[in-house]
Amino acid sequence: MRLLGPRAECEALDAVLADRSSVGRRPGSFRPVSTGRNTLGFFDVKGATVPAAVSVFRRELYQAPQRWTEKAYPNLIYFNEVDEGNHFAAWQEPDLFTTEVRAAFKSLR
Repeated sequence: MRLLGPRAECEALDAVLADRSSVGRRPGSFRPVSTGRNTLGFFDVKGATVPAAVSVFRRELYQAPQRWTEKAYPNLIYFNEVDEGNHFAAWQEPDLFTTEVRAAFKSLR
């Protein structure tokens, strides 16, 4: 099943490849929200009401801004930007990830 058209798939691949060519730097060319091509609504504010915690890892492809996060999760109980890690933080930085999970849900114990 194809979720995106051929052109959108190529553009997504270009974005990933452009990011990989700038290892160690924030991806300056990857802006899925501001390009106007956000047709799947992945980055739309949803207004979830369950308690939510967000840790933004420095090398994550999409780093959710705190202002957007607060809109998307009205019951945000924890937000933190950390200096290490990426999308696979639990695997690559397990101590940091564990510290973040504990800090995030400490208020719910």
